[in-house]
Amino acid sequence: MHLQFVGLEPRHSIFYFADTPDNAIYAYDYDHDAGMIANRRLFASTADQPGTPDGSTIDEHGYLWNAQWDGWRLIRYAPDGSIDWVVELPVQRPSSCMFGGPDLATLYVTSAIWDSSEADLRAQPMAGSLLALDVGVRGVPEPRFAG
Repeated sequence: MHLQFVGLEPRHSIFYFADTPDNAIYAYDYDHDAGMIANRRLFASTADQPGTPDGSTIDEHGYLWNAQWDGWRLIRYAPDGSIDWVVELPVQRPSSCMFGGPDLATLYVTSAIWDSSEADLRAQPMAGSLLALDVGVRGVPEPRFAG
């Protein structure tokens, strides 16, 4: 089972978690000081999407950006879980994303070639690459794990 922590919104009061087999991104209340999560709820379902949820990050407005494995795209979800923006990508398997650079204005997207045939790779020569996108918003600093 592939489960992945995907980020905290800017106030660090919501913890997001992608459950790839369930086609779901869950949100939890998060106590940053205590390191505790509670109150699991469905943030977004990807059951009707072309891919499954994988790695994510949060932008300065509290929107969650999610890489959709096998979906050829990133999805920007509004804080209420609705789809705000779809960014089509030249790779089938975007695996994660994170804002970076000195001002957190570049959205970096990792991609994978796992289980890709030679024909698949010819059709998507950027597969396995690190993509750098200017999406017009900035990220937020991520807290470091102390453990």
